[in-house]
Amino acid sequence: MKKLVILIILTSLLAFSPSSLGIENNKYVGVPANETKYCDFLYLPQDLASAIKDGTEVVVSVEDLMASSDIKHGKFMIAEHTVEKIPICFYYHGKPSKYNFYKVRVYSKELKISKEFTGGFCITKYRDVDIVSENGTDVCKIINEHSDIFDIRPALDSLKLHANEEKNIELYVAGFADVDIKIEAYAEGIGILPKSTYVKISKQFPIQKRVFKIKSSKDGEYKIVFRGYIEGCTLKTCMKETYVNVFVSNEIDKGFKTSIVPRSINIEQGRNAWVRVLVTNYENSTYFNVSVSYDDGAIVSPTSKYLFVERGETKSVLFKIALMNKKIYRIEFKISSRYGERFENAYISTNELVNDIKRYAESVIDEVSDEEIKNSIKHSTARWIDLHNKVEYMSKEDIKGLADIRHEIENAKKKSTSSTVNNITSTKNEEKGTSNVFYVPLLALLIIIAAISYILIKRVRVKQAGDIYFEGFS
Repeated sequence: MKKLVILIILTSLLAFSPSSLGIENNKYVGVPANETKYCDFLYLPQDLASAIKDGTEVVVSVEDLMASSDIKHGKFMIAEHTVEKIPICFYYHGKPSKYNFYKVRVYSKELKISKEFTGGFCITKYRDVDIVSENGTDVCKIINEHSDIFDIRPALDSLKLHANEEKNIELYVAGFADVDIKIEAYAEGIGILPKSTYVKISKQFPIQKRVFKIKSSKDGEYKIVFRGYIEGCTLKTCMKETYVNVFVSNEIDKGFKTSIVPRSINIEQGRNAWVRVLVTNYENSTYFNVSVSYDDGAIVSPTSKYLFVERGETKSVLFKIALMNKKIYRIEFKISSRYGERFENAYISTNELVNDIKRYAESVIDEVSDEEIKNSIKHSTARWIDLHNKVEYMSKEDIKGLADIRHEIENAKKKSTSSTVNNITSTKNEEKGTSNVFYVPLLALLIIIAAISYILIKRVRVKQAGDIYFEGFS
């Protein structure tokens, strides 16, 4: 218990520091090299189960590849209806690697449930937060390729239904650019309609909702995957994915659940963002209070809001967020009622597209040795930034420019690699040629010596053979 008290004190000290965020699955972060650590918050019991008995023991274990974490294996006693914020910090100062993957496992033997959170961080001068389903091998590459142009989130990331029961899934699409997005739904063993749909988001209508119907005839666990694509763009940054876990059984949901949209989004400098917090209640009708905490430099209104939510109902409240500087902001929402409390985090950034391209360009420049290629990348990047600042955000011209600059940097990298391979081959050939110049005369000399030796030996043998012949004849 003493350990838990210490951690709670640490939480208050770490809250809203530049490198302190809330833990999410598949979250990849850009952290500054001039700092020594990166911290995530684990919300217990929320990050393990929706309901838990008072005094339940929860075990937290952390695996990290190259950095060092302050918790490797810890046990915590959890109180009912109260969320404890447990900081998990990774110390990366002085480490040789530019990035680190980690895995956080939370489990309870008593409840027989466990959950894993995987993620990573890249040491860079450009801060970033991306929540993406990506099985990459380089965290820096992952965050370079995703820029949070839009987000898709379900009102519920898990739900329960009975066999042959039909239920709705509400899917929210959010973004602050004028783009058309195609949504596709994938499911095995469970029916879902429609299979695909289109959504148009804009600065005037940044958050849209689509409803999907699901039905299953068999008990079991199912996963529904939703993928969104910006029309006319094939880059990874123009695609987002989310999922809903469906449990078909005789069980029913208890307590309440929350969600947030967008969870991670980029906006233009000088524009406001809107975040919607959703509350689904499975208990008797009651009031919920949604309060906000946030980083310096952001202005959020309202700062709190009450919602009356009926049993089996989902309601939401909208928050307006203004950002003062070019950076990433974490907005933390606390949702509380007589049935307990939960937390949701939104990550809002400005200038992320530019920062991703700069980080990518600089990483390639660090790899190449050819000054001409380095200058070419610098000039191409500067030219694209100038274009990006002039045209409409995520217009067709902006998307084309984004694709072009990525291809230019990639081609420059390939050209450098090809040039390096050619230089190595040329050097080997030169060495081979030099050795040939040396060995050809030597070989000729050896052949001449061998020929002379052969003739001399032959003459000696002939003479000896003649002597024997005449002696034998006589």
